[in-house]
Amino acid sequence: MLLDSESPVQLVERAGLVDALSDFQVKVLDDVESVQRSRTVAAEQSVAAAVTRERAEADAASLLAQSTRQLEQARAEVDALAQQLADQEEQLAAAQVAVLGVDGAEHARQQAAEEALAEQSAAAAGRAAAGGPITTGDWAVPLDGQITSDYGPRGGSMHYGVDIAAPMYTPIYSAGDGVVLQAGSASGFGQAVYIQHNNGDVTVYGHIETIYVSAGQQVAAGQEIAGVGSRGFSTGPHLHFEVQQGGMGGTRVDPLDWLAARGVYL
Repeated sequence: MLLDSESPVQLVERAGLVDALSDFQVKVLDDVESVQRSRTVAAEQSVAAAVTRERAEADAASLLAQSTRQLEQARAEVDALAQQLADQEEQLAAAQVAVLGVDGAEHARQQAAEEALAEQSAAAAGRAAAGGPITTGDWAVPLDGQITSDYGPRGGSMHYGVDIAAPMYTPIYSAGDGVVLQAGSASGFGQAVYIQHNNGDVTVYGHIETIYVSAGQQVAAGQEIAGVGSRGFSTGPHLHFEVQQGGMGGTRVDPLDWLAARGVYL
């Protein structure tokens, strides 16, 4: 372009234009470089921001996990304390029940002792009032009282003995010499004594309260063997006196006739 100048003036003008163009190009290049640098810086800042964000997110996640673990640990400790408190309350309740049980047992023991003393006193009074057995030869009246139910049909069933009413603990005597077969618990009677006499017959004494003999013991006619009671199927203090002829489980006969045949009358 300079060589095509037609005059020195034009040459100078064109030279100035080239310089201006060169300056413009330099400026453009500088601007491009500046933009590139800005982009580079922006990219670096973006990467740094991303790294910072990732680190912040990681830190937040770690903090959240740590907080969650601490919360779970705190809940576990609270649950453990609650269970410990429940166990202590249960132990306290059990201890209170045990104390009440001891107190109740002591009260029951005292009451039983008082009742036993009262029974002994009543038994002693009954024996004193009875004045001893009524005997006729080798046989005796089993109980001096009032007959309230005879041998025979009763209420649609058979009554196999005779009921003799008397106050509690009134002495009951063996109807004759013999050996005690059983003495203690008996179905229906509550308690009973079974005595087999020398002739093989068995007499039964049911609903008794106290027992003074034991199985295998030899007894004599008129010997005190028990005290009147109201055990088993009973409506009041009385003796159920029964005779089983020929041995235990033998034919049950009218006790009054059996006694009368031996000179004993109620």
